[in-house]
Amino acid sequence: MNAVQILDGAVGTLLEQMGYPSHPILWTAEAARTHPAMLEAIHLAYLEAGVDVITAHTFRTTAYAYRKAGRTEQEAYQALEAAVSLAKGCISRFGKWTALAGSVAPVEDCYRPDLVPGPEELRHSHRLQIGWLKSAGVDLILAETINTVIEAEIIIECSKELDIPVWISLLPGPDSSLHDKVSLSGAINRLWDLGASRVMLNCRPAAEMNDWASVFAHSTHPWGIYANGPGRPDPECGWTGEDDNGIDEFIKTAQSWVSMGASVVGGCCGSTPQMIRILRKKLDLSNTQGES
Repeated sequence: MNAVQILDGAVGTLLEQMGYPSHPILWTAEAARTHPAMLEAIHLAYLEAGVDVITAHTFRTTAYAYRKAGRTEQEAYQALEAAVSLAKGCISRFGKWTALAGSVAPVEDCYRPDLVPGPEELRHSHRLQIGWLKSAGVDLILAETINTVIEAEIIIECSKELDIPVWISLLPGPDSSLHDKVSLSGAINRLWDLGASRVMLNCRPAAEMNDWASVFAHSTHPWGIYANGPGRPDPECGWTGEDDNGIDEFIKTAQSWVSMGASVVGGCCGSTPQMIRILRKKLDLSNTQGES
């Protein structure tokens, strides 16, 4: 395995660009059941790009989200199991061992930390989904876009109870804080102390991530960043605005995080297999030149 692990990039925004009819609450959670060919094509494109970790598309496959959408817990489980099974099939088809992460989202909206429910509901929801993911056969939990420390702590607690490694990726807020106003550096150290295998940042533009990446400076713990690709959200297609200059800047910025000591890099909303492929080649070339 490579010293720096390459995480895959966006899935949901790519599905929307391909015409997937996303749901206001579930987003693209049903893709593995309703549009498996679309999802399979995306996973295979990332595998061909050279990633070390594929993320099962389970971001919104929670009993909580399905209940809020008027659906059943059984439907949430079926969507999750289908997503993990499809991702495992893609890895098997590709023929090269790749780690499989199970995506875990905040129980509520990523950008509405004020809606985060109490600890009892958080424990119930995360313990249930993480248990499903472990039973389905993922290698690790990737908790993404987590916007409060309390939810991050409970995800680690549930993962430890279920004996599965957990990577926590935080959504940094203004002034180098999380949205509950806990300092980012304080939160990161707390999560490492609690047993997170990786602490990362995601779902901000790459240029903005530079404002927060310095919190990892001189750290002896493994960390990573996977930023949004160039462009912005678009109500019609999910994401728009990709251009060659933006891709170049994304790649250069990701390389700078590796130079700072990042052990995981990848892409979030708006990123593509093409971008991840270029990043893989650039990092491999840097490694080769460093060894010569």
